[in-house]
Amino acid sequence: AVQLHNDPDWQKMMAMPLVLKILMVPYAAAVLVLLLMIIRKCRNIFENFRREKVFRSENVALIRETGKVLLVFSIITFQLGALIASLLLLLLCEVFRSGTSLQEEHDLTV
Repeated sequence: AVQLHNDPDWQKMMAMPLVLKILMVPYAAAVLVLLLMIIRKCRNIFENFRREKVFRSENVALIRETGKVLLVFSIITFQLGALIASLLLLLLCEVFRSGTSLQEEHDLTV
């Protein structure tokens, strides 16, 4: 079994002032809520893809929202990788938006 009292990170956290420990609770809650939002939005996107609903305005909105939530997540967690992923998602959103308009034009001509 892992013994936390010998872990240096645990010792650092236990040595922190009480005010910082209290401030960590809403921070951790915010990070958790953002992660759950990202997971839920990704599930919705992939569920639409599974049902072959690819170039739809619903997916454009989901990808845009996921990119924005991931951007906020990357800022509050100081993660460069998540920042790059969020920017790529926002770029992908524009690609899907163009693809959606082409799909709608195609559907109207057929």
